[in-house]
Amino acid sequence: MAINDPDPGVLGKVRFVFLTLRNPEVVAREATDALQLPGPDSYDWMLYRSRAVRRGFFTSLGVVSYIGALGFMMGRIAFREIGENNIAVLIFGAIGGLIFFWATLAIRGWEIETMEGSSLPERINQWIFRGLYLLGTLLVVMSGSWGIGHL
Repeated sequence: MAINDPDPGVLGKVRFVFLTLRNPEVVAREATDALQLPGPDSYDWMLYRSRAVRRGFFTSLGVVSYIGALGFMMGRIAFREIGENNIAVLIFGAIGGLIFFWATLAIRGWEIETMEGSSLPERINQWIFRGLYLLGTLLVVMSGSWGIGHL
């Protein structure tokens, strides 16, 4: 199964994701070989990109775990302090979901790509998207935690 195969299948995709997270050097070598990129810098560039994917995956996992725990605690505190309130739970859950949709529709991708994601407009775009997604996650988890009542 080649890395540049247009559709490596489900198992092939799982393999490449696992390799990227576990051993990005293998993915960089396969990508360099499969794409027949010239020059010694091509492996380093693919390795940099593979490590960036891995770093982003684990960083986002940590941030989402933190936000999820914070939202859960906020929901438990709201239940303890305010009590059962189905309307508030519904409102927080709905607002969180709407923020997810807003972030998804607001993201600008190829339209503003200039310098590999490093230009100021690209970074601002990422900050907006991530901020909205984190807020949406916080509100949805909070409403779920609040809504379950007594544990």
